Amino acid sequence: MNASALGMELVPLAPKLRSELHVPKDVSGVVVGRIAPDSPARALGIQSGDVILSIDQKPAATPQEAAAELKEAAAHGDVLLLVNRHGASEFVGLSVENNGIAGSSR
Repeated sequence: MNASALGMELVPLAPKLRSELHVPKDVSGVVVGRIAPDSPARALGIQSGDVILSIDQKPAATPQEAAAELKEAAAHGDVLLLVNRHGASEFVGLSVENNGIAGSSR
């Protein structure tokens, strides 16, 4: 599934991928696959292998649901992602402006 507004591909957190990325069993979400060069996702520091746990505090259960949540949240102007990288979680905030997407990592 392509979350094209941010320039990233989302894939399911399958057991094999969970093992390869060393994602704990209690973590659920969708995995960031490829990221386009010069994309908003890359500019915000989102990396391939990051696990998106939630979008605007709604669980990211499947790539399709996550992409729909991203699209809906972007339509409202702001998006808050909870991302897990190597066992640590952090929030990434995005503001969708008339001329594109700006963001910050917290």
